[in-house]
Amino acid sequence: MSDLFGRRIMYVGGLVLFMIGSMLCGTSQNMTQLIFYRGLQGIGGGILMPMAMTIIGDIFPPEKRGKWQGVISAVFGLSSIVGPSIGGWFVDNATWRWVFYINLPVGLLAAITVFIGLSGEKRVEEKVIIDYAGALTLVIFIVSLLLGLSLGGKDYPWISWQIIGLFALFLIFCIVFIFIELKAEDPTLNLHLFENKVFVGANIVGFLMGLGMFGAMMFLPLFMQGIIGISATKSGNSMIPMMLGMMVTSVAGGQLVTKVKFRTLFILGIALMGISLYLLSTMNVDTTRSTVSLYIIILGLGLGLIMPTITLAVQSTFAIEQRAVNVVNLKKYIKLIKKTLDNN
Repeated sequence: MSDLFGRRIMYVGGLVLFMIGSMLCGTSQNMTQLIFYRGLQGIGGGILMPMAMTIIGDIFPPEKRGKWQGVISAVFGLSSIVGPSIGGWFVDNATWRWVFYINLPVGLLAAITVFIGLSGEKRVEEKVIIDYAGALTLVIFIVSLLLGLSLGGKDYPWISWQIIGLFALFLIFCIVFIFIELKAEDPTLNLHLFENKVFVGANIVGFLMGLGMFGAMMFLPLFMQGIIGISATKSGNSMIPMMLGMMVTSVAGGQLVTKVKFRTLFILGIALMGISLYLLSTMNVDTTRSTVSLYIIILGLGLGLIMPTITLAVQSTFAIEQRAVNVVNLKKYIKLIKKTLDNN
């Protein structure tokens, strides 16, 4: 949608949704309300996450993107250090509600900055075509899969009709989604992307990276509190070594990406992550905090090499007109070329 309506309106809109969701989360009176408001917050966050990298691709030429993508990843790492620490302090010394309220002043400052900074952007002038059917079926089949994996073996047996039904729903709507995208004039996901080896490889690496990164970020604070027995504040600080490692290699990797092959950085990053995850799997009740810190530093070094490289690899492969979704829409691209030739 940012390709069609502009980066600024989508980014600021995502920020506003995120802030509204954060404010409502802070006012929650029960778990049902909190879950619902977190969903609203997630819609805003889902808009924000890919947009920063997309905007960097718009502003800077290929030879400078590595540097700034690395800086963005480093800032992400820094905020990931500060955020859990502040959140832990709120839980221990104030109220958990401020974990959400703190997003409001930061979000407002970000919204003003983006609104001013992107005031001169250009928008697509052609007729807007949104693939509503593709977007709806995409949501249905992904949510069905997530619910099946989340509820299976815990709330319901794996062979229960509820779980089997969710997986069947996932399969049916996945097939329907594919047929819709093959016929859509402007698809949500152009399936011809998967003919490109760089795109496929980058997504496989991104999937593996996500498994390791989010798995560790969810597990380690629980391990530190439940097994080692530290406070919520100190548990929030436990991710600092990983983020420091990520900041170092994000900046270094951003500088190297124009001199070293993408494949080399991917292999090195995944190898470091693999070593770290193996070491983390050996932890037990006798593991010390310093040992955990060493293991997650290695994880952070691997993450820092991969995160900026994925975006740069894909952006370097596809046309600027479809950078946000990384799609080469042949029909629109031909129209754009003809229009340019006519004007010149």
